[in-house]
Amino acid sequence: MSLLEQKTGRRVFLFSAPPASTDAQWQTVAASLLKANPSLARYDPHEPRCTAYWAVLPTLEHDVEGVYRVSLDYSEATRPLTEPDPTPRTGVQEFLHALDVGSHGSERKESVSGTVALFSIGASPDSPSIPISRTVTFVEPTLLAPRLDIASAVAEAIGMLPPLRSPDWDDLGRWLVSSECPLLALGVYETHLDHAAGHRKLKMEAVATMQRGLTAGPVRQLAQDTSARVHAALHAGNLSDAEAVLAQYDQQPGHQPRTAAMLRRRLESARRHAAADQKRAADARQAKEDRYSCQLLCGLHMVELCNNDKVLWNRSGRTWEATPCGKRRPEPFLVECYRQQWLTGTFHESCLLPCQGTADGRDKLMRILQDAGCVRESS
Repeated sequence: MSLLEQKTGRRVFLFSAPPASTDAQWQTVAASLLKANPSLARYDPHEPRCTAYWAVLPTLEHDVEGVYRVSLDYSEATRPLTEPDPTPRTGVQEFLHALDVGSHGSERKESVSGTVALFSIGASPDSPSIPISRTVTFVEPTLLAPRLDIASAVAEAIGMLPPLRSPDWDDLGRWLVSSECPLLALGVYETHLDHAAGHRKLKMEAVATMQRGLTAGPVRQLAQDTSARVHAALHAGNLSDAEAVLAQYDQQPGHQPRTAAMLRRRLESARRHAAADQKRAADARQAKEDRYSCQLLCGLHMVELCNNDKVLWNRSGRTWEATPCGKRRPEPFLVECYRQQWLTGTFHESCLLPCQGTADGRDKLMRILQDAGCVRESS
């Protein structure tokens, strides 16, 4: 928290889980709001179609100007070293090694990935997000070895988000009404706005929206069912299914243009996120390919085939010797073997073309060379 406060220059409140409409404190506030408006007694205080509770409830409990939502996945794995670490040990490492303190002959890999999203009260409610992806590997870590600095990764991502602006509570309330969160909008009105005539219109719109929701009947149920189906499809990553559900909803006599527009905005947002994810994956693949070209990988593979052909060694009257991956040896029978790999077309036809032709071909070659210890697994 202190690192985030330094980064943002503001006081930070920490919520262990995203606030929800089921929170006891909000239920008390909601009951009070509905009691003050008897015509809304049957209104559902959970507002199942409202997705803004995680961002807005903290503003009703604390004097905040924005909400950051941090979603992270962390993993840690230890595995044996495929080759000795050539880096000389420090004096402390030698001392700990002598005491048998640490993980000798192994490496530890820590990874964290996820996103940081910002809901700014004074800007567009569409939540911008920054991806987080960081991996560190420690060879033969001791008890004093550092850990992956997750707080620093989060603070760095927050620093890439736009700055917070002064809250515009009236605009937020109107956005909540249009986003099927009228009760939450009423809470914003009662908490942050005075009862001046210019602001009372927001209360009237929120109450009127809730009253229409009580009388909508089948129309409301249709909208709820459609919203649930669209959200389920988006959650599963089936954007085409979500589009089909929306197309069906548009053909229904009781469809609500506001609901359809809201769902279509979320579909478009999901498409943008999917496109961004695809671009990041493509960039990662390209970076991997730039590091290990098919020409280089196949060259290593051809040399490995010759160096590890024990029948060839025996036929040449030599005892097989282990050779570092990709190293060409001077023995005449191996030099000829290397040459034949290119002359016979093995290099081009059996390795280069499959590697360049499909991602599966390249991945298969990478796995072979990784198992042989020729190339490191990408982080």
